[in-house]
Amino acid sequence: MKAPIPYGRYQLLDRIAVGGMAEVFRAKTWGVEGFQRIVAVKRILPNLAEDEAFIAMFVDEAKILVQLQHPNIAQVFELGKVDKSYFIALEYVPGKDLRSLWDRCQSERRSMPIGQACFIVQKACEGLDFAHHKRDAQGRELGLVHRDMSPQNILVSYDGDIKLVDFGVAKAAGKVGKSQAGVLKGKFGYMSTEQVRGLPVDRRSDIFSLGIVLYELVTGRRLFLGESDFSTLERVRNVEVLPPVVLNPDVDEDLEAILLKTLARNPEDRYQNAIELHDELVAYMQRSDNSCGRKELALWMKKMFAAEIDEEARRMREYEHVAQHEEPSADAAAAPAQAAREATPSAPSAPIEVSATPTFAGQPTEPQPVAAVGRAWWLAGAGLAAAAAVAGWLLFAEGKAGELQVAVEPPQAHLVVDDMDQGPGSRKLEIRPGSHRVAVRAEGHHPEVQLVEIGSGERRLLQVRLRPMRGRIVVREPVGARVRLDGRLLPDPVPTSADVAVGVHAVVIERDGYVPKSEQVQVSVDHPAELAALLIPIEVQGEITSRPVGARLYLVVDEQRQYVGRTPVLVTFDARKSYRIVLEKPRCATVTQPVLFQGGRVAIDVQLRCE
Repeated sequence: MKAPIPYGRYQLLDRIAVGGMAEVFRAKTWGVEGFQRIVAVKRILPNLAEDEAFIAMFVDEAKILVQLQHPNIAQVFELGKVDKSYFIALEYVPGKDLRSLWDRCQSERRSMPIGQACFIVQKACEGLDFAHHKRDAQGRELGLVHRDMSPQNILVSYDGDIKLVDFGVAKAAGKVGKSQAGVLKGKFGYMSTEQVRGLPVDRRSDIFSLGIVLYELVTGRRLFLGESDFSTLERVRNVEVLPPVVLNPDVDEDLEAILLKTLARNPEDRYQNAIELHDELVAYMQRSDNSCGRKELALWMKKMFAAEIDEEARRMREYEHVAQHEEPSADAAAAPAQAAREATPSAPSAPIEVSATPTFAGQPTEPQPVAAVGRAWWLAGAGLAAAAAVAGWLLFAEGKAGELQVAVEPPQAHLVVDDMDQGPGSRKLEIRPGSHRVAVRAEGHHPEVQLVEIGSGERRLLQVRLRPMRGRIVVREPVGARVRLDGRLLPDPVPTSADVAVGVHAVVIERDGYVPKSEQVQVSVDHPAELAALLIPIEVQGEITSRPVGARLYLVVDEQRQYVGRTPVLVTFDARKSYRIVLEKPRCATVTQPVLFQGGRVAIDVQLRCE
């Protein structure tokens, strides 16, 4: 932005991010006696300003979030309205999200100190426990579950403070707006197994997700990340956890026990609330050498992000010189509106009229101090996810455009939506509301076609695992032999058969005392692959003769030459090895030739060329 833009009682300083449903600005506000503060203002995009359902959702979420006043939760202070544009003001956390810390450690090939990782998660537990047990005005628990406890949603300030953000996918148990069927919320690699399986979730789901975060911090490795979204979901579903000590020998038995309990597949086997995990981590840090506190974390942040801290200070010095503006009247609104249109293409075309008193949930509110969300919230980019993270909730429940995310298996499968090829692999698509024909195709698999209904602003996850086309392998000979198909021993001896996916398969036929026979078999739908193998005994009797007789016979095995005798000679061969014979006789040409095993006996007769 070339210059600050007046917006109600704020000055918009620069735009941090823009997504499909909202845009976010760093802004400045003033109070009495020259008080001033840098804040973040997030406003709904003009094309959604008339969407009553979207606005209702926006306000409904704010009613919950504004109640979460805790040192370890980045607070939503205000919901306001300028003209027809709703906005929110959020707490400012100058620092980085936990994903940025993890990435920095990876880039510098160092791991985060174990005590520091435990301290961060310990503080996250304090904020999470507060949210889980928050009560309404009647003293009833809201039953709030975050449902997206991922590194991007845990902020670490440069001063060592820990803040939870983005309760956007959180839902209260008694809330009117329920999740729509088929909507899977949260980031795949940090979901709980019950989320992935479509089961009801409670606060123990957040504990599982927080366990994933701690595991990755202390090991430096992603826990459930697969080659595709589908693979990641399957790993979460099956809870495939490698013991952390395998990845980091500094993880002792006590910490490993905490991690594995947090990541238990059955919620009943986990910590039953966040404060239990918190207390375990505190006790562990006290009895181990892995102690850490806010001071130590702040020193580490200043060392790791010195350049970013200097840039933050420079920016704050610049903002000190931005002067306060007078809130425009209806007659004076045209000029700032023109500036807004120049700096922000998506700004309203109509002049901005300022509401003198912001409203919350439809009722006037007293002006209150506001703060802003730190830049770390925006590192994910300018897409919907980044903008939603700053707002404190995901704004996908009721919008104009919908989002369809398709996870396919096999990974090379092609996705076709409404007869338009979207390419191979899993895809995330912005899609208009209505019915859509989704087809998934892959060579050697049965195609699948589904009719998917997308509501306004709905976010849908569609998991499609194609069924392989089936063929048949039949092994008829030798009777009694064993068959390994793609490394798996078939239960029945030869003659036997197996239904298999269309394609190439490895078949090994085995029998005691015989050399195994390996085949690469192409299987199609129309014709079964039939095998009748001739196995060769391991010990093969051979007779070597020559004309004239009396030639000296040498066997060459593994480049080692060994004298056997004069022809004719009887020899026992090991059919698993490779042989050459050498025949020498005075006044005759030397003969060298390989030994070929084509049955249970070898007979070689050589005509020598002599003078």
